[in-house]
Amino acid sequence: MRIVHLIPQLRFGAGRYVVDLAARQACVSGGDQVVVLVSADAEPPYQSDSRQIEALRGHGVRVAAAGDFFHRTVRGLTDAARQVARAAGVGRPWLAHAHTAMAAAVARIAGAHAVVGTCHGVAQDRPEAMDLQDALAWQVCDAVTSPSRHWAARLTDGFAVDRPLVMPYGLNLATYPRRERQARGDSQPIRLVTVAEQTHRKGLDVLLDAMPAVWAVAPTVECHLLGEGDAAASLRAHAARVDDTGRRVVFHGHQPGPYERLGAFDIFVLPSRSDNQPIAAIEAMLAALPVIASDVGGLGELVRDGACGWTVAPGDPSALSTAITAAVRAADSSRLELGTRGEAFARRQFDVTSAVSAMADLYERVWTARQR
Repeated sequence: MRIVHLIPQLRFGAGRYVVDLAARQACVSGGDQVVVLVSADAEPPYQSDSRQIEALRGHGVRVAAAGDFFHRTVRGLTDAARQVARAAGVGRPWLAHAHTAMAAAVARIAGAHAVVGTCHGVAQDRPEAMDLQDALAWQVCDAVTSPSRHWAARLTDGFAVDRPLVMPYGLNLATYPRRERQARGDSQPIRLVTVAEQTHRKGLDVLLDAMPAVWAVAPTVECHLLGEGDAAASLRAHAARVDDTGRRVVFHGHQPGPYERLGAFDIFVLPSRSDNQPIAAIEAMLAALPVIASDVGGLGELVRDGACGWTVAPGDPSALSTAITAAVRAADSSRLELGTRGEAFARRQFDVTSAVSAMADLYERVWTARQR
């Protein structure tokens, strides 16, 4: 069975999941049996990460651009379908794994024998017409999955998807070596860290608004932000307003391998306004960091299921500062225990080997059903 992944861009967390999934699938079934097709990039902010492309190619997975299935135009979708059909291989049956609704529509037009869709979430406040388009496109799938229970329910309630499947992300845990965490000395400041695209959706402005109340109790706490995005400049200006010392908020820019940096920090914070199952939070758990996160999408599920931290209402600086203060005041041993529990959960739940096995079973079921 040839597997063709369609994803608009290989970038950020969803891209890393596809890289690890497709690479392991290629290892199991043979490199020529797995293809990853991306939409033609139009705007630089949405370009694929060249490191993710090279990682796939290093595993023998062919990566190619196939038209424009990102901008939702009829011409772009139909042209993409023709290119996808050629890339998949004329005359041989193939299964499409589509990572957006529009990718699913393109796969069906292109003649995929079976289509499995994965919903990684959608942007906030987008036009209602896009929700309708997605609801129609998800109907062409033989099965639809999402990594969190919240988004699986949202697919049913908001997009009329019948019985979506909850299938957690899988990561190559060999690339996430265990980190031995040590208790921080009394003279060392507590260091918060967030790893996120710096956009309105990730709520980093809420984190900055929460910090003055934290500093009123613990003046030496540091807040470190890893990432870039279209809100980067406004966030830096915001930080200058809330931190009168100019030293307690540190911007590190984009980090290609953030997991390697996490051992230097004490608490992970992700105050998203909307999210699904962010890889950054999973990586923080793998690094044995306690987590403070907004209770949105699958993010709150991660913290509760892993019993590894605190959840707060989104967009509420007061609630966030209360949670951060509680984490800062907690004993080192308590933070270490939370981190240990989260790591154990993440290593059980997010192993790519299990994800590939579960996905292979799903592929086989839909493939066989189509044959019948």
